[in-house]
Amino acid sequence: MPSTPVPDPKSSVPDPKDLPAPGIPNTHIILDATVDGSVIVEQALVRSRDVKDQVEAGAANLGVATATVKKDIVEGAISVTTHDALVSSEAVQEKLQESAKELHQVNESLAEGIVELKQTRDLLDLYKQALADSDAALGASRASEIRVQQRALIDAVTGLPNRALFDDRFSQAIAMAERNQWTLAIMFFDLDQFKTINDTHGHAAGDQVLRQVAKRLQSHCRDTDTLCRHGGDEFLYLLMNPQGRDNITRIATAVIADIAEPIEYGSVTLRVNASVGISLYPEHSVDAVMLIGHADTAMYRAKREASGFSFF
Repeated sequence: MPSTPVPDPKSSVPDPKDLPAPGIPNTHIILDATVDGSVIVEQALVRSRDVKDQVEAGAANLGVATATVKKDIVEGAISVTTHDALVSSEAVQEKLQESAKELHQVNESLAEGIVELKQTRDLLDLYKQALADSDAALGASRASEIRVQQRALIDAVTGLPNRALFDDRFSQAIAMAERNQWTLAIMFFDLDQFKTINDTHGHAAGDQVLRQVAKRLQSHCRDTDTLCRHGGDEFLYLLMNPQGRDNITRIATAVIADIAEPIEYGSVTLRVNASVGISLYPEHSVDAVMLIGHADTAMYRAKREASGFSFF
């Protein structure tokens, strides 16, 4: 029976210089090693079965030779038959010894293949851990990116959208109003007495006033509306489809009254009033920049006239 070559397990072990840096396993090397280790074991098992067949055949031949000798002894052909039997027996024994050596090589190859598969399993465990670490790092990086994006669009003092985010929402609101033939109202708020509070009590007190004003504005804001801190002591309030001037007047009056309520800061009671200018889409303009400018103009009129609010 032809011999099946026993694979050299050492030839499939990856060279150390080909291995990736610690903590970052190379998937191609791991997969190659897994395949090579499996092939070694499979080939060794096939060779083991071949050797087993050779041993069984040799044992059968030896049995036949022994039976022949016994038969010849019974028939009286002792001398010639014994010599022939010894020659045949020696040949069979030599084959059995060769088979035993091959079986030993097969066992060594199996042991080497099992060791390599264990090493591959260890590499796979290392790769899984590296993947978990990478996923965790990626998650932290994405969370950090989201925080940075939020900081770029949210006012740090009040937590309201800043002008960049407001402008984006305003553009979307105009597009939606155009499709649905809605009206929009933009309110421009400016706080009276705010500079005096900053100069007298410091910027920390001023920030507290801004935060309280933002909360009071939010209490009147619907989910479809948008607020923003425009800068300094100015706020913008966009109302989606406000249902006419009477309703806008009611909202403006309620917000102005709410803002005028006292604000506690430590042992000090602070008060501010708001002047509000209002412009309407599409009555006053269909352009976002123009609408904000018109509301700004109306706000200064309300401030001069001490009227609380004024339409453009």
